[in-house]
Order: sequence, then C-alpha cells, then structure tokens
Amino acid sequence: MGGFLQIAPAQAEKIVSTMVIEKRITATLDQETRFIEFESDQPQRRLAQYNSQISHLTNDLNDLITEILKVHPKLQKYDVHRV
Repeated sequence: MGGFLQIAPAQAEKIVSTMVIEKRITATLDQETRFIEFESDQPQRRLAQYNSQISHLTNDLNDLITEILKVHPKLQKYDVHRV
C-alpha cells in the first residue's frame, strides 16, 4: 500500500489502522507480511441495490395503473389500492 501511495510502509499501516479503528473501512492488517486484506461489503451493497430496484419497479407499476385507470375508469372497481 505504501508503494501504491508513494509513502513509507509504516505510514501506510498507520493510515489504514486509523481508518479501521474509525470504522471507515473493514480490513485486516498482517504486520509480518505487510499485507492488507480489505473486506467487501458487496452483499450489503447488492441488497441495497436490489431493494432500490424493487422500489422503482413498484413505483413504476403504480404509475402505470394510474394511467390505465385514467383511460379506462370502469376498471377502478378492480383497483385494490383504493380502499
């Protein structure tokens, strides 16, 4: 990491350890090998993306139903959203 950031390895380790302590990142530091293993939050990110897509889909579906009911008002008796 130090080479990538063009800083001393000790300085890179300090920066990463501070970020881990502050919970800004999730990672494991191996001081012997000087490796940093970053943990991915990919499952949470995928779930958030899925939830967002479902939300957009249901909103689009509601908009579509509203437009259909404007054109065909007789179908309102089948609209379960209006109670």
